[in-house]
Amino acid sequence: MVIRKGVSKTALSTLLGVCVHIALPTASFADNAQHSTLVLSANGITAQIPPADLGFTTVYTSAGSTSVVVNHDAYTSACEALSDQFALLPAFEGDLDLSDDNQVEVIAPTPGQTVDCDALVIAVERALATGNEQSEIEVPLAADEPQTSVAALDHIAAQVSPLLNQPVTLVVEFEGQFGGTIVLTPDDVRASFQLRRFGEFVTAELAPSALGRSVVNALKPLGDVARDAEFVIGTDDRIQIVPSSRGLSLSGASLFASAQQAGKTPDKKAAVSASKGDPVLGTAKAESLGIKGIVASFSTKYPTGQQRVTNIHKAAALLDGAICEAGSRFSMNQRIGKRTKKRGFVLAPSIGEGTIVETVGGGVSQVATTFYNAVFDAGYAIVSRKPHTRYFDRYPLGVEATLSWPRPDFVFRNDSKAAVLVKASVTEDSVTIKLYGDTGGRKVTRNVSKTFAPTDPRIDYEPDDTLPIQKPKIKDHGTKGFSVKVGRDVVFADGTKKHEERTVVYHGKPRVIAAHPCAIPKGEKGHRKKGCPKPEELAALETATESEKGTSKADGSAESKVAVSAASKDKTDKDAKPESAANDKAKAADSAGQDKADKSAKADKSAKADKTAPDAGKKAKSDKPKDKPKDKPKKDKGKKKPKG
Repeated sequence: MVIRKGVSKTALSTLLGVCVHIALPTASFADNAQHSTLVLSANGITAQIPPADLGFTTVYTSAGSTSVVVNHDAYTSACEALSDQFALLPAFEGDLDLSDDNQVEVIAPTPGQTVDCDALVIAVERALATGNEQSEIEVPLAADEPQTSVAALDHIAAQVSPLLNQPVTLVVEFEGQFGGTIVLTPDDVRASFQLRRFGEFVTAELAPSALGRSVVNALKPLGDVARDAEFVIGTDDRIQIVPSSRGLSLSGASLFASAQQAGKTPDKKAAVSASKGDPVLGTAKAESLGIKGIVASFSTKYPTGQQRVTNIHKAAALLDGAICEAGSRFSMNQRIGKRTKKRGFVLAPSIGEGTIVETVGGGVSQVATTFYNAVFDAGYAIVSRKPHTRYFDRYPLGVEATLSWPRPDFVFRNDSKAAVLVKASVTEDSVTIKLYGDTGGRKVTRNVSKTFAPTDPRIDYEPDDTLPIQKPKIKDHGTKGFSVKVGRDVVFADGTKKHEERTVVYHGKPRVIAAHPCAIPKGEKGHRKKGCPKPEELAALETATESEKGTSKADGSAESKVAVSAASKDKTDKDAKPESAANDKAKAADSAGQDKADKSAKADKSAKADKTAPDAGKKAKSDKPKDKPKDKPKKDKGKKKPKG
């Protein structure tokens, strides 16, 4: 079958398992399919990909004609992988939040983004037809719709809600014999509850492993308890598998069903049936995972004695021992769950809207960053990752990740042929993530550019009625933001290469100005119009003040501009940018009293930066926020108001 330019996009997607021939406008078209490079861009990431890696190959016939063949299976597989390569946020399938005492919150599913594979194949054909050795393509995107419905989540919410009101008791039964009991408190339900998804279907269960020894103790009177195979890591990072054993066990689904039944009885009690057989992770299954040895390791440091350390240790403990099978996606949020006080997390500093705020679980982004760097160096496909809005020098420049609930999340796809075992460990001042598996000998090189494109900080105003209208006060001068390009080159065992690159933008620390509400520009938080002096009144007041002080007009001009500008804005300039009033005064104060100090400080920091330029693979030594790039960018008059 021949696909010509402009053919219906659905044609290709229906040809399962066949080769599709594309008609050739020129001979160079076939040559390009064999020798050219496609430069694909999406989501701020650029990747150089040979057409052959997308399933495009050149065929030469005995008659001397040529054609480009697109293998549908190869193309479909490669195109689906592009969504991971360009870190497109997949659909969020929704969740249930059980953190409140007796209430279940349904978090609705939301669409994500994916590569439009039907549109991309047309774009590639057109690019090859140009005859260029290198063709740039902006990857067409499409909505990635969630499979889970709100109705399905509502149904499960109604099932679990009664279990959060009071404890229930389950009596373990096996072949007519009764063993011990399991008392499930509302906190036990919150700790063990999890959703199981099967395409568009979703069910709930209570994970036996999250209920501690209570399940094992209840099963023991009835016989031997099943035991999973266990991976034991030696001091030399060699892996040993401790064999599993057959025995009695309880399934998560049966625990949830029995708990629901118990909640409907007067005495809040019901039986739960055990089964006998192999454990979830048997010896044969563990061996078939193909985990051969360590593939990556990364550590980051932090100062001791801070509240955030509690959250770092908690998140690391929850992450430890996780297994991501070959071809599967791993979500960090799904693994460690929502950070709540009931689950042992505490209030600690984090970034919100570009500023430092206190949140429950603050500090878990350090674990996410450490985990991300290990995955980055192992060469696994990054699905979802968001950098911090401000740079902290405890993290590698540009190669870091933030984590919040339910988003942003850190998600990667195991694109190797072996499973990945995650081992997380902590000390009093560091966290380490080690990944064990088998990447097939792939080698990874990270590339980080010097900082560029400096930006001015945004202006935050704080209203203060005690300040004179003419005298705003600079509380924090703020710092400049900057950008950096981060790349990763992956070389596979068969010699094929993959190059990825994205630009990471860091915003500076906001410039904070305290000012009388009448001096705060219109449109800014804290601005007041009612009761404020008119421009001519303010100018007269300023003249009188200068006369009393015996100062010259030049000496007081900066302060008079502040209030007069703010007052004039309300009267005449509705469309002006909200920076001219208190900010004019602040800038004047900067120039009057800060020039020498700023120049000296900048010179010192620049000298230090030259000696300690950021290294993408280094382990950080400080926990203080890095507000300025170490390779100090040149001053740029252009302003860009950052997002939070």
